[in-house]
Order: sequence, then structure tokens, then C-alpha cells
Amino acid sequence: MSIQSEIERISGNVQNTISAISATGVAVPEDANSDNLPSLAQALANEKQDKLTGTQGQVVGFDASGEAVAQDAPGVKSFDGRTGAVIPQSGDYTATQVGAVPITGGTMTGTLTAAADSAPTTAKVRNTSLNASETTPTVNGQIAWTYE
Repeated sequence: MSIQSEIERISGNVQNTISAISATGVAVPEDANSDNLPSLAQALANEKQDKLTGTQGQVVGFDASGEAVAQDAPGVKSFDGRTGAVIPQSGDYTATQVGAVPITGGTMTGTLTAAADSAPTTAKVRNTSLNASETTPTVNGQIAWTYE
């Protein structure tokens, strides 16, 4: 490539960029050149920002003409008679639906591990193990049973 062909390529890219900015509705001076690109880019950003109106939390996008339009927010639109920003409330889900064990009833699978505790007289769930030989618990509050 010659220097002249590079100059022409870059000049063409500059003019294409200026035309693209102008197509968005930003006012572009007739004699705009590469020196104007930073200010035109800022004007383009401001033009878009000025069109962003709405309320906090609202999702806004742009249509084909560059106008800001409210968009449907992803996620839940209504639940159990509530609409808008639906936030889970007590009673919306059962323990089983969220992977928890019910407070009463139900079958627990897997390993239940109680927190380590140095207050052994307090009634609570205890970690227990059933062992063929005498075993010393390694965590406060744990009970090691030995069978014969």
C-alpha cells in the first residue's frame, strides 16, 4: 500500500464515521473532519443520554430510529395478585420448593451437620456418629456412640 492509499482509506473511514453520527440526529458541521470526531462522539453520547427518561429501575432501550423507549423488564411481572417489582414474601414458597427441609414432617436425605457448640446443656441438634470402637469426638457438641 502506498502512503496515498492509506490516507484515502483513513479519510474514508473518518467520513463514514461522521456520516453514521449524523444519521443518529446529532448536528454535524458541513466541514467536519477528523478533528471533530472527539466532540461529535461526546455529542452522540449526550444525545442518547438526554433521551433516557423514566423512573428508577425502569429498563430503557432504543428503537430503530434511536429514540429511547421503555422495555419490558425480564423476570416476574406478577405473582399471587402482586404486580410490578414482585418480591417474595413469607408463604410464597414451601420448604421443598427451595430445597429446604420442612420444620415439621418430611424426609431428610443427605448429611445434617450441626454447628460446633460449647454449651452442651442447651437442647439442640447434635452431630452424632455410631462407631464400632471408642472414638473421641473432634468437635464441641458432637456425640460419638459406640456399639458392641
